[in-house]
Amino acid sequence: MSKRRQKWSGFTLIEMVLVLIILGIVSAAAARPLGQMISTWFDTREAYGDEADMVFALSRIAREVRQHGISCDNGDSVTDNGDSVKLGEDKNITINDGALRLDDDPIFWPESGSPVFECISSEADPSRLFRIRISIDRTDSEDREVTTYVYSR
Repeated sequence: MSKRRQKWSGFTLIEMVLVLIILGIVSAAAARPLGQMISTWFDTREAYGDEADMVFALSRIAREVRQHGISCDNGDSVTDNGDSVKLGEDKNITINDGALRLDDDPIFWPESGSPVFECISSEADPSRLFRIRISIDRTDSEDREVTTYVYSR
């Protein structure tokens, strides 16, 4: 009888170890840039979310100012609990529990930092044209703000 050799198929142990070493090197090289991209994505998402919320709140306040008027001296601001700016005869902008509120309805509450609302009368028409601004006062990162001009009735 003749002896036939069996043919084995598969990878040797050395080939498997080499593949694992190469994968480890590639993973280590890609980990840092990938981690930075993920961190940047989260930061951008947080910043855009706050800014979009501020734009929404500012547009709502501007609509109320156009409808009801505003009573603010040059530089009136709402920064702490208890401060308020009067809109028309029956509405107030206040800060309670870290949220900027129109009457009791919260319209803007940032995830971190505290909101600030500011009203400044314009030099061009101090009785009707106002600059209103919403910002976030943060201690750990850069402040954000949204500003617009609005005519009061």
